[in-house]
Amino acid sequence: MRALPLLIVTLLANCSAPTSLSGPELAAYLEQRCPRVVVRDGVEVHAALDEAACEAWSEGAAHADRLVRQMLGCENGPPVRMYLLDVEVEADLRQGVGAGGFEGLAFAEDFMLLYVPRDSRDARQRAWMRMDTLRHEIAHIHARRLGLAGPKWFNEGLAQELEGSNLIDGEWFAEVFPHELVRARASAQAGAAALLVGWTTSEGLDSDELDVRYALSASLVRFLLERNRGGELAERARVVLTTHPNEVEREWLAWLGALDALDVLARAAGSAREQIRLEASHALPILAEAGVPELLSRRADELALRWLSDPKLGPRAATFLVYFRASALSASDLEGLERGEPLARLAAQVLHSVRNEPVDSAVADLALAALPESTRAELQTILARL
Repeated sequence: MRALPLLIVTLLANCSAPTSLSGPELAAYLEQRCPRVVVRDGVEVHAALDEAACEAWSEGAAHADRLVRQMLGCENGPPVRMYLLDVEVEADLRQGVGAGGFEGLAFAEDFMLLYVPRDSRDARQRAWMRMDTLRHEIAHIHARRLGLAGPKWFNEGLAQELEGSNLIDGEWFAEVFPHELVRARASAQAGAAALLVGWTTSEGLDSDELDVRYALSASLVRFLLERNRGGELAERARVVLTTHPNEVEREWLAWLGALDALDVLARAAGSAREQIRLEASHALPILAEAGVPELLSRRADELALRWLSDPKLGPRAATFLVYFRASALSASDLEGLERGEPLARLAAQVLHSVRNEPVDSAVADLALAALPESTRAELQTILARL
């Protein structure tokens, strides 16, 4: 398409000053570009894609919308209107696409614009892989409808909190240790509050500067929500909205500096709720890959070694040890694993292989055969190292 006229649009969400249109004019343009319409469980999807791709994306969007509505307590609101545009065709309209080939924008005029790949063959998988983006943009829409729209730091921080959180038995639980906390902890310093207060648009900011602002926003909203425990999420968020960052900067930065990812994961692993325990185990190798210092320590090794005796936590603990800590383990650590449960015995043989030590294939085969099929499926990545 040709470059569009330069008019003003009010953006709520993750955007980098795209070619601008007023809300009504952009909506009219999108109506023309997106002839296919699917209405499904709280979302109204308009697409410039084929039928299969439209169905796949609308299914993912409906799932994301359902979660966000339940988290914010707005199940009965009107459908979320979203437009799906072919990322290749609409190159003049968009401003950069993320690594996943997908980017979303939410507008104050109560609709969303999503860029998606034209190929429908992997549309369902792509939609579910980008569930965080769908939830983020949908969160902007519902938050605004509830009167939970304010400064950019609040809008983005709340949307990030919702994109990674969970609903368990109808109760909202924040993500155990989101990656934004890693970036925020590394970049926070005196003056961070003023940086967020002055953040109004993304114009002139490079990707690193944007990442820092998003991370700081997420950490500030997380801190304020934790400080205001109890009650429904929407009401807690309303209290956050009334807080000025400058008033809490010292307390916020102290909280952020004291965060210990390993302690957080250990506490979560002790939860009575299996979903939270699983999330803690999944975070272990992810945070290690991000270079979080406390995850690359003897304390982390000991935690992972204990988790190997737990059939739910063990597979990710094994992944962590094999990929990030094999050389740091002692001979006595591996001897202890060889006397343990089947998963521990199997992990010991994989670790021997990674360390270029003799492997007992018969022990590995017997241990693997003793594991449930679901556990064996989770271990495919490390089994390739055997």
